[in-house]
Amino acid sequence: MLLDEATSALDAESERSVQEALDRACSGKTTIVVAHRLSTIRNAHVIAVIDDGKVSEQGSHSHLLKNYPDGCYARMIQLQRFTHSQVIGMTSGSTSSARTREDEERDS
Repeated sequence: MLLDEATSALDAESERSVQEALDRACSGKTTIVVAHRLSTIRNAHVIAVIDDGKVSEQGSHSHLLKNYPDGCYARMIQLQRFTHSQVIGMTSGSTSSARTREDEERDS
């Protein structure tokens, strides 16, 4: 199965629902997922980072963060966390109390 930006235009709640359905549909099948939204690929068995037309990093989410701490994937994770934190901070009126969506999901 090939999924190309399957959740890119969805809000967080809809993305979660669609992702759960896709996880069930893809169970036991080889699936290639093209995504810029990292929450879509975080649980993939293998993540291949394509940079300048070549695979620059490859592994699981934890492997990429551990073995490529300054790599493209780690930078994208930090950028998305920072961007999301800014949005939460702006809506709450204070960036000092900003939390990432991952922090909120982990605590709930």
